[in-house]
Amino acid sequence: MDPALEMRRRAVVLTLARFGEGGTLNERIVEESRRLPRRAQGFFRHLVLGVVRHRATLDRVLEEVSGRARREQPPVPWEILRHGAFQMLLMGGVPDHAVVSQCVDLARSDEGGVRAGGFVNGVLRGLQRARVGVVELSGEREGRSPSLGEPAPPSPRRAIPLPDRPGVVMLDRDVLPDPERQPDSYLAAAYSYPLWLARRRLSGLGFPGAVRVLAAGNATPPIAIRVNRLRSTEEEVRASLEADRVRIEPGAVPGALRISRGGDPGRLDAVRRGFVSIQDESAQEAAPLLAPRAGEAVLDLCAAPGGKTVHCADLMGNEGRILALDRSPGGTVKVRETCERLGVKIAEARCADAASPDAAALLPAGSYDRVLLDAPCSNTGVLRRRVEARWRAGPDGIRELARGQESLLAVAARAARRGGRVLYSVCSIEPEEGPGTASLAAAMGLRLLEERFRLPATTDGGYLALFERQ
Repeated sequence: MDPALEMRRRAVVLTLARFGEGGTLNERIVEESRRLPRRAQGFFRHLVLGVVRHRATLDRVLEEVSGRARREQPPVPWEILRHGAFQMLLMGGVPDHAVVSQCVDLARSDEGGVRAGGFVNGVLRGLQRARVGVVELSGEREGRSPSLGEPAPPSPRRAIPLPDRPGVVMLDRDVLPDPERQPDSYLAAAYSYPLWLARRRLSGLGFPGAVRVLAAGNATPPIAIRVNRLRSTEEEVRASLEADRVRIEPGAVPGALRISRGGDPGRLDAVRRGFVSIQDESAQEAAPLLAPRAGEAVLDLCAAPGGKTVHCADLMGNEGRILALDRSPGGTVKVRETCERLGVKIAEARCADAASPDAAALLPAGSYDRVLLDAPCSNTGVLRRRVEARWRAGPDGIRELARGQESLLAVAARAARRGGRVLYSVCSIEPEEGPGTASLAAAMGLRLLEERFRLPATTDGGYLALFERQ
């Protein structure tokens, strides 16, 4: 095996095997990426995110093909199988024989030796034989039964949905649960979600709606940018991106731009020079809805990584003051770095838990014209970006998060002056975290002015509520 390729694949398996030991998946990816050549980092990231995102579906297929339960297998050979199966079923671009050969070499070099290599070889060869081909579907037909006269869809129990286009990978045997008899189990297995979350989507949206939202959570997210008018203009941004051979198109919300073709955004000249901020379209709605004005005092209660802080500063023309709090030292550093790169001069980043009694001294009652609360949440509206969140959340965790959001909203209400505005934002689509928390605001002296709810589709999902302090 090529040494660089072996290094890359070992990094994938190590990252997957350590997933769940603490820290975020992105932190793990960044840590391992430093050990890889730059040309290998994009493939490595895509592969790790894909395996974590689709692991329930991959496990279902691998258990069927191997005849063995995942929980009874050593973890490292199974991670090797997962990352091989992802490439063979859902990724493409690498020939089957190369995937099998490289996975077998990895397994043999692990402590399992020849026996593990034989197991991996047998399962992946079996998967290769079980895969029949790809069937393209129309977007309109996804998630519903055909009308009279339409061609019959593929057998859903043998069809693995593709993540980035309306199509399925067909297998030669039933692998998935029956969607008629067990719709919740089918959704969980076909789209790789925990059963409790599949049941929530089914209950709230019906089967077709659940399919759309769960499929959106598996799509590769687009890269959206916002022109930073503190450093540049849209004309300068377009010229800079054109020089880097990057194509852009209008985003889904006013003022947003989407990169339709190009390389790593972190290496673009426009990003390095602070001409643009990388921010999903749905996140770009928050600051304009709060509408801070030049000369005002603004409080950002949960600021990291700083995207909404700098957007507020942009709207204020760098006139006034912003206190940006974050309870994480690392998050506070990110806010400072973001502000510096984008030329924000009016923001002070402080490390403090806004809900703690110690933070009260920083937040005198009625002292801010605008308060932004982008509260910690379950992230169920942004699962395509935070792929591990689906495996870490749970009904009990959502209820606990909602209690924390209520506490933070009370802090925001207290800090706002009479007639001031408070914006409550979560990147969750759970009712407890959005409308449920917002419904408590009246008792805190807040009057609802506007609310927006967005299901994940072409943009991320989430909830926004704008209040006026009475």
